[in-house]
Amino acid sequence: MSSDLVERSRQLAALTTALEDAAAGAPSITLVCGEPGVGKSRLVAAVRDQAGPADWAVLEGHAVPLEDGEAPYGPVVGALRDLDAPARDALLTGLPEGGVAELARILPELGPAPAAPDPAGPAPYAPGRLHELLLAGLRELGHQRPVLLILEDLHWADRSTRDLLGHLAGRLRDERLAVVATYRDDVDPAHPLAQLVAELRRRDTVDWLPLRPLSPAGTRALIAGVLGEDPPDALADEIATASDGNPFFAEELLAARRADPDGPAASSLRDVVLARCAGLSDDAAAVVRLAAAAARPLEAELLAATGLPERDAARAVREAITRHVLVCDPDHGTIAFRHALVRDVVYADLLAGERRTLHAASARAIAAAGAHPAELAPHWTAAGEHAAALAAAVHAGQAAASPDA
Repeated sequence: MSSDLVERSRQLAALTTALEDAAAGAPSITLVCGEPGVGKSRLVAAVRDQAGPADWAVLEGHAVPLEDGEAPYGPVVGALRDLDAPARDALLTGLPEGGVAELARILPELGPAPAAPDPAGPAPYAPGRLHELLLAGLRELGHQRPVLLILEDLHWADRSTRDLLGHLAGRLRDERLAVVATYRDDVDPAHPLAQLVAELRRRDTVDWLPLRPLSPAGTRALIAGVLGEDPPDALADEIATASDGNPFFAEELLAARRADPDGPAASSLRDVVLARCAGLSDDAAAVVRLAAAAARPLEAELLAATGLPERDAARAVREAITRHVLVCDPDHGTIAFRHALVRDVVYADLLAGERRTLHAASARAIAAAGAHPAELAPHWTAAGEHAAALAAAVHAGQAAASPDA
C-alpha cells in the first residue's frame, strides 16, 4: 500500500475515533481541508457511511457558491431540513419557550416566526441567542442518539455559519456531537474563514486534517483500484503527470482515456468536463446548465424551470447521470453535480446572457417552492433583476434582522 493510502487510512481512523469519543460524551470538531478534488467529500462520506448504520442522527448541509453570497446559515438550514420527524421532535424539545418560533426565522418549515420583536426580550435573530438555541437543540437530540453534523464547503459559507462554528467550539462540553467541516485550502489569508480556522486550531476540541495530493505511486494505486489490475506504465505516468496527484482529476482523465484510448491527452480538468458535456443532447445540456446556475440540488419544482415536459426532463436527467455529469441522491430525490469542480467548469463556460436567464428561472422556481427570501436575492441580482433582488432582500430583513442581510 502506498504511503498516500496509508495516510488516508490514518485520517479516516482519526475521524472514526472522533465519532466514538462523541458517542461517549466527548464532543469534537474536525476541519478537513485541501485543494478542490483532493478527496474531502469522499473522506466525509466514508465517515457518514459509518455513522448511519450505527443509528447516529446524521445532519449534512452544503454551502453553495452564489454570486451575491450564501443565505444566512445556509448549510445549517440544509442540514436541519433533512431531519426525520423523530429527530426533529427531539431537537425541538430541547428549545426554551419561544425557541421554536425564533428558529423558524431561518427554518420556516417549523411554523410562523414572531411577527414583531418583543421590546422586553432578546433581540430577534441575535446571533448569540440563535447559536444557543441551535446548541440546545443539538444537545437534546444527542440525548436520544449521537449527532454527526457535516458542514461542507465552508469557503462558500456566510458569516452566520462561520460564527456558529466558532460558538460551538467555545461552548461544547459533554454533548454527544461530532462536527465535521470541509473547506478548500486556497482561501485568501485575509478571508474571514482563514482567520476563523487559525483561531479554532488553537482549541483542544478541534482537530485539523489537511489532505494532500497523491504521489505518483498513490495515483498509480488509485488507477489500479478503478481498473481492478495494475495499469500500464505509460497510462499511469500520463495520468499522474497531468493530474498532479489530484484524485478527482486523475479519475476523470482515466475515464476519458478509457472512453477514447487513441484520443488526444487532456491538458486540464476543464477540457475533460467540457468534452463530456459536448456529447449531451440539447435537453440534457439544458438540465446541466440549469443545475450550474441553481447552485443547489435539483428537485422536481426546480427541474421544471427547464421548460421541458416531465417525461423529456426525466430522460435528460438520466442521460446526464449516465454520462457521469450529474448524480442522483435517492434518499432525497434530488439531482446534483457529481463534484463541485464539474459545476465550476460548467458555470464558468456559460455566456453572460445564459447566466441571467438561468438565474431568473431558478429564482422563480425556488420561490414557487417556498424558498427563504434570502436565497432568492442572489439569483435575482445575478439575473439583473435588481428590483426583485431588493424586494427579496427587504423581505428577508423583515423576516429576520440578520447581520448578514
